[in-house]
Amino acid sequence: TVLPRWQRYRTAGRGGTKATEFDQPSDRGAAAPPVIIQRLAVMDLEGIGVGDEVAYALSDYLRDEIHVQAGYEVLSREDLEALARRTSLQQQAGSCVDTGCLVDFGKALGTKYMVAGSISKLGNTYSVSLRLLDTEGDQAGVKNRINERCRCSEDQLFDVIEKMAGKIVN
Repeated sequence: TVLPRWQRYRTAGRGGTKATEFDQPSDRGAAAPPVIIQRLAVMDLEGIGVGDEVAYALSDYLRDEIHVQAGYEVLSREDLEALARRTSLQQQAGSCVDTGCLVDFGKALGTKYMVAGSISKLGNTYSVSLRLLDTEGDQAGVKNRINERCRCSEDQLFDVIEKMAGKIVN
């Protein structure tokens, strides 16, 4: 959960110590500072050796988990498709897999971050790879990269995605 700034910087004032200048706004009589929620797009995971339905299901679950665990405004698949249609980026949305293309696509969509990745199966082992891309500024590009492998059933991939969702954005 993303806490408002005034909650993140509160000292241990409850035990008698003074609170910082970022104490609860009602203590100061001022309005709460606005909570800025970053916008993030999660591209559909590329399925390699797995069916499209598995890749789509895990992509949707990843979107939900990033929203719940990290508090980002996460664009859904439908949001991405609608934005792509409106901005003439539809062709790019489906074929965009390299970092430069994804950064440009994220800029066009107005997102600060993008998550892209793949789910693959080789033998009895699944591998999930995720990349977090920053789409703004001079340092645009890959900011985090994680990979998890498991010898598990398709059902257990939800647990893998849940664990990875918090790691990729932190």
